[in-house]
Amino acid sequence: MQQKKNKFSKVRDRKFLLKVKDKKSLGDCSNGQLEKIFRLSQIKYIVSLEDQLQEDKAHNFCKEETINELQHQLRYLRNKIRKIEVFEDKRAALLNENECAWEAKLKEFVDANKQLSATNHKITKEHIEITRAYNALHNAGVFAQEQGIDIKKHRDKLPENHKWDFKATQTVLESGKVVDKLTATPKKKARNNEKK
Repeated sequence: MQQKKNKFSKVRDRKFLLKVKDKKSLGDCSNGQLEKIFRLSQIKYIVSLEDQLQEDKAHNFCKEETINELQHQLRYLRNKIRKIEVFEDKRAALLNENECAWEAKLKEFVDANKQLSATNHKITKEHIEITRAYNALHNAGVFAQEQGIDIKKHRDKLPENHKWDFKATQTVLESGKVVDKLTATPKKKARNNEKK
């Protein structure tokens, strides 16, 4: 279908407008000329409005596309945030459970360490006492051998084998020297035998 041509051609309209411009005011124009000017200006105004409307429609379409895309991205990011929050909640709960278990294990290890440390100190003291007693006996044995005493020969004759209990104690002085003391007390069996 062919479009209708409007009654005003562009060339004619230009010539007409040039004629009107030559006149000093619109008051010099005739009513027909004024109607023609009014129609031309109205047509140009309508055409410019239609052009503006088309531009606005295109601009609005672009804006709608941008808004739709941003809404889609916003939904996507909100879903991501929800998933991250759920993951972080699960992770926090797991860490809380692990923290309670770690605290219990730590308390258990600290208690065991204190107990083992006390036992270790006790055993160390006993070891030092035994070593000192052995050193005292060894030194006494070396001294006896140096004096020419045969220890093996007199071992059965020792009083601790018969009537006496011997107790050896060692004391460490502030100077670092060790003092050895040997005390002999009668055996309980020997005392009971003597009373009978």
